[in-house]
Amino acid sequence: MTNTSCAPNRSSRRRISRRRFLRYAGLAGLVLLSGRAAVPLFESRSNQADADQTHEVYLPLIAKVPPIPPLSPELVQEAYQFYSLGDPVSPDSLRFQFKSNLNNPDQPPIIFARDPGSNKAILATRFNPETEEQEWHVSKIRDLADAMGIKVGAQLSYPHIPYAVRQEIDRQVTDSYNAAIILWSAWVFTEPEPGVFTFDKANAAIDLAENNNMTIRGDHLVYGFSNFQYTYLKDLNNPTRDELISIINRHIVHLMAEFRGKVDLWTVVNEARLPEELNPEETGPYDPFWAIIGPDYVDIAFQTARETDPEAILLYNETRNHQSTGLDGRLTELTKTIVNRLAGRGLIDGVGVQMQLDGSRPLDIPDLIQTLRSYGLPVYITELYVDMSNVEETPEERLRIQAGIYRNAVQTALESGVCKDIYFFDDYALFDPNSLNPTTSYLAAVDGLTNQLDSQ
Repeated sequence: MTNTSCAPNRSSRRRISRRRFLRYAGLAGLVLLSGRAAVPLFESRSNQADADQTHEVYLPLIAKVPPIPPLSPELVQEAYQFYSLGDPVSPDSLRFQFKSNLNNPDQPPIIFARDPGSNKAILATRFNPETEEQEWHVSKIRDLADAMGIKVGAQLSYPHIPYAVRQEIDRQVTDSYNAAIILWSAWVFTEPEPGVFTFDKANAAIDLAENNNMTIRGDHLVYGFSNFQYTYLKDLNNPTRDELISIINRHIVHLMAEFRGKVDLWTVVNEARLPEELNPEETGPYDPFWAIIGPDYVDIAFQTARETDPEAILLYNETRNHQSTGLDGRLTELTKTIVNRLAGRGLIDGVGVQMQLDGSRPLDIPDLIQTLRSYGLPVYITELYVDMSNVEETPEERLRIQAGIYRNAVQTALESGVCKDIYFFDDYALFDPNSLNPTTSYLAAVDGLTNQLDSQ
């Protein structure tokens, strides 16, 4: 809901006095950042012409801003503590930046307050539709994401951690991100036994996401390369091809019909393959759907998903498909084969690239950009995670390395120009499990987003 009580008349859209401009914005000494260059307003009378021209450019944006409360030293101190910036400066020393809310263009702009030393966007105002006011708060990833017109999220109500801890993590997730992964929507939770459906936990997580204005991503409708799927089907006494197709269609229809209008995006099929498709010596679970139906089960699943909810965004999701070499390269080529076939039939909207990264392997940035662009469809980073188990360094050095990879991964994915959403897949890598404070990796991801925002 947009506040229209402060809408100016026609003449005020063209010209406004300096005093009224500053009073209207509610920020003395306002600095607007235009692209990469700062534009200080009203430094002297000699800048009056420049200021008048700036009015013409920014006034339609500024005119939508309700009166903004002053910044308190206490909130500034809280922001400096959150971002580990040392002693805070006075509120008057901060630099301010207007950015349109590209995810909610009908709302007033987001205003960031930046630390003059590090240039970090440490505070932000967001329009509150309930109070119809702009309110200052410590800037989070969701503020940057909305200013960039993208979605950044993480798991909500993660099933495998204690309930009390999960509640606290949920609080951090809903506060920090504008998108959520609902793992409770996975087959293992919604249809644990053939034909027996349960949606209570998924609905509770979806309600929490909706109440916090988050885009909702449902977990995999069909998980091919999965131990659970193998056990589930084994209990059915080796179903025939037609029987298995009916099982897939039944599950997709029940699940998507239940959540239609709530879940914005689905990974329809995850990791569809047989070991011999990649490496005859590879061990582990196999894809029973592929083994019994054949590779066209992917097409069948997407066709059913498209017919069940034509409005949902449909993805094919795969791991290690973010580079062009080694096993990653083979999975990338397999992904392209599947995606191109689906795209030819109009059944797919984007490619899910998990980007579960090995902290001991340097990220090949040029190859990553080229690989993401090579799919020819929008790319969604679905499970960004940096595994540090192969890194033998001091704890402090491990954290530094991990944070650097998160920063580079986020910034590079966005630099590709094809990345739509980014989802983190390890809440503990971003929030300390004991204090629940943001980790160096969270702060590094903020830096990656900020760098890309400033380059736009």
